[in-house]
Amino acid sequence: MAAPSKKKRSRSRTKPHPGSTNHARRDHRSPVAAPKPATLRDWIGAARLRTLPLAVTPILIGTGAALLIERPMHWVIALACLVVSVSLQIGVNYANDYSDGVRGTDAYRVGPARLTGAGKAKPRTVLIVALVYFAIAGLAGLAITIRTEQWWFLAVGAACILAAWFYTGGKRPYG
Repeated sequence: MAAPSKKKRSRSRTKPHPGSTNHARRDHRSPVAAPKPATLRDWIGAARLRTLPLAVTPILIGTGAALLIERPMHWVIALACLVVSVSLQIGVNYANDYSDGVRGTDAYRVGPARLTGAGKAKPRTVLIVALVYFAIAGLAGLAITIRTEQWWFLAVGAACILAAWFYTGGKRPYG
């Protein structure tokens, strides 16, 4: 009578969902390489440049309307408005990356990996970058306010920054 085979059976590993960036679902016994640090391309991708037309279009329309009724045109103010709008858009994109990453929302996302969710950047670093863009928007908005002496812009600017943050941040995001 033959001795029973002593071949080791390999245990099946839990595989992550295709496209998933969640490495925690992998078998803890299998070696998993840590994600590579974020490259410049990753950071540019996280800024989501494809969303910038949402920020640029209202400024172009407003500038065009101002050209119809006001001579001479205040190009510095128009450019500062563009800086505010684009900085808010990029800031909210990074804030979204941060908030979704720490909440785990991006763990099973389909599409491009996010910096925080994929572990390519520390959440704190992504948060700081978002806050820097919000600060740029705030400073440009402050310059517009001082130049135009429209002090109510301060309240509008603060509301815009808060809305940008709470879109996906905070305890009750609305986005």
